[in-house]
Amino acid sequence: MTPTPPPVPVATSDGAPATADARLSGHVVWFCADRGFGYLQAAVVPDPVFVRWSDIDASGFRAVVEDEPVTFTLDHDGYGPVARGVRPDA
Repeated sequence: MTPTPPPVPVATSDGAPATADARLSGHVVWFCADRGFGYLQAAVVPDPVFVRWSDIDASGFRAVVEDEPVTFTLDHDGYGPVARGVRPDA
């Protein structure tokens, strides 16, 4: 069994430690709608964050586009950081 990696240290934009339900702001680095996954980047997270189509909060076909601003919560799935509750900024 592979051990779970330690959580990525995350802080909110004001420098305070982020809680599990803290929403982070970022943008889409890359997203493949055909495959249903991609990567987001937030200023307070050093590495890109993986996102699946099922974690995008939208109705109908769920996809985001490159450089689109988004907000999300950060989680870990055993492989690394994962975005949950992704919402495109209007």
